[in-house]
Amino acid sequence: MSETAKELSAADRKDSLFPDVTDDNRAEEVPDADKVERLAWYAFDWSNSVYSTVSIALFIPLFLVNLAETHATCGQLVSSCPSNITTLVSGVDNGSLAACTQCFPGHGTKLVNFTSGMIAGIGASAFTSALSSWHGSLTQGILQESPIPYFLSDVLVNTHTNATDVVSSALVGDVQKLSVSFGVVEMEPVSSATTFISFSVIFQLFAFISFGAMADFGPWRKRMLVIWSLIGCFATMAFMFLGHHSLWWLGGVLAIVSNLSFGASQVFYDAFLPVLVDAHPDVKKVVKEKGMTEEAVKFRDRVQNSMSTRGFAAGYGSGVILTVVCVALNLFLTDPGPELDPECSVPLPPPSLLQRMSIALSGAWWLLFSIFTFVKLRSRPGPSLPKGKNYLIEGWKTLGRTLKHAKKYKETLKLLLAWFIYSDGFNTISNVGILFGQQDICMGTTELVILALEVPLFAMFGNFLFFAIQKPLKWSNKAMILLSLVCYSLLCLYGILGFIPGNPLGLKSMWEMFVFGAIHGMLVGSIQSFSRTFFADLIPKSHESEFFALYGITDKGSSWMGPLIVAGIVQATGQIRLALVYCFLAFFLPIIFLAVGIDANKGMIAAGRKAPSSEDGERVKREGEKEEEKGGAVEMAPHVSHADVEEIDDV
Repeated sequence: MSETAKELSAADRKDSLFPDVTDDNRAEEVPDADKVERLAWYAFDWSNSVYSTVSIALFIPLFLVNLAETHATCGQLVSSCPSNITTLVSGVDNGSLAACTQCFPGHGTKLVNFTSGMIAGIGASAFTSALSSWHGSLTQGILQESPIPYFLSDVLVNTHTNATDVVSSALVGDVQKLSVSFGVVEMEPVSSATTFISFSVIFQLFAFISFGAMADFGPWRKRMLVIWSLIGCFATMAFMFLGHHSLWWLGGVLAIVSNLSFGASQVFYDAFLPVLVDAHPDVKKVVKEKGMTEEAVKFRDRVQNSMSTRGFAAGYGSGVILTVVCVALNLFLTDPGPELDPECSVPLPPPSLLQRMSIALSGAWWLLFSIFTFVKLRSRPGPSLPKGKNYLIEGWKTLGRTLKHAKKYKETLKLLLAWFIYSDGFNTISNVGILFGQQDICMGTTELVILALEVPLFAMFGNFLFFAIQKPLKWSNKAMILLSLVCYSLLCLYGILGFIPGNPLGLKSMWEMFVFGAIHGMLVGSIQSFSRTFFADLIPKSHESEFFALYGITDKGSSWMGPLIVAGIVQATGQIRLALVYCFLAFFLPIIFLAVGIDANKGMIAAGRKAPSSEDGERVKREGEKEEEKGGAVEMAPHVSHADVEEIDDV
């Protein structure tokens, strides 16, 4: 290959490394990104990743549901059962409490009546034993050795003489539907929480597209990083002041503002990476000595991958540390008990102080450790925005140009479509899984925090495990994605088994939830890694940044759908378990599409990532002849012509 062929084209230079300086002085004019500045960039990942791990993925959904449930309960006759439920039985002075709601693992919240006496023919020990075998040992300390209250929904309960039949029939009823009003819209508490989260992701998508030009052009990169970070920090810390259930709607607004700010700040943070890589002393040295040759580009890619990995590791580490702190808070501190609310007819628990503290801690952490970034990270302005262009509109125009360009690469677009669907599947599990554990499995805050901590730990292990599987089997990235999707489909099917009456399994107990979380953790890390690598194989050379931006937009473009669909499911049926059916479809349908609809070999050839074999040459010729008959042109790699095909045949 000639030296000219090794150099980047003028268009490639314009789009990649140093758009604000000329080729002749690019290595001299850009100030070095020294160790301190690079550390400042890593520090921002350390600071803001706790919001993603601790707040929006864990405590904000729990807090929004609890706040809305408390507000919905206000003024009604039934509240949650007190912790001393075992003493509130028939024949004992219950005070004014005639009934209350109690969560039973695998079945959700049920209505308990204390006025009807013991169940005929069933002793307390026999009933407790049957109930324990039905849904595990989680009922210990709730029913134990005392007369057992029965469920209002089971009017025939006194006619049963078999303990198992009693349990089976007693657990079929549901409580009265609770709802909160947001303007003219009535929503269940769980639906309200998932709706707010869904809209926050929609706003994130708009920010991701609209602010792209501000991140690349002019002096806005650092300014907007600081502004959006401060908005996000203070919106997150403001959760601490939501001390009354009537502010449930404000909690939803703060969730939208904080998550939007997190996403917007991430846009400007990510925009610093290629700029700092180009200003890295080692990269500048190589560019100065060898020019922008293929060797220099590969060296730059290694430096960029190294910096990206370190930033990710910093964010992962901070998320784990703060999650452990929150576990300690929930182990050693307790929330205040129910209090008589002057606006309500029943005692109600105040908004969880521990949940508010955990959310506010993530905001304070974000603010504290961002200060180092704000001080030590240089502004590094980009080139001026061309005249006649608008910052907010340019991002949408760029997206349109990228989509138009992507039409030439059919296999790449097919993968983006599959990614659009199955990425929403695992994002929905990540976003809604905590609420499933709370609402259907009756997990407490401490158990839910441990579950949230379990997922990233197993994600790291899963990456190593699946790479270890791939190497000896020599499976392609596409095959590994299919393996992950099959495992996800089976995982969802297992949860769907819980709909079968009398089935003791099917994601009905806490131990099953912890196993589910561990498997999800192992799968989510590997499927993201293999998907990104497979997509990289189908990207045309010198257009990596453009196509990976589209890849990120595709992910954001679907991740709002899952929470909104779950909100509709819960609103219509009152059952969050039905969300597993949606997740199953989100994993199963792409299996069929990937297996029969995507030709990886054809896609790599079209993208210029692989030279065609003689068989490929024959196929390209045949397709070209067919296209010419139709008056079209065959899809080929930019560097593969019909002359190349003839040359391959000659060889």
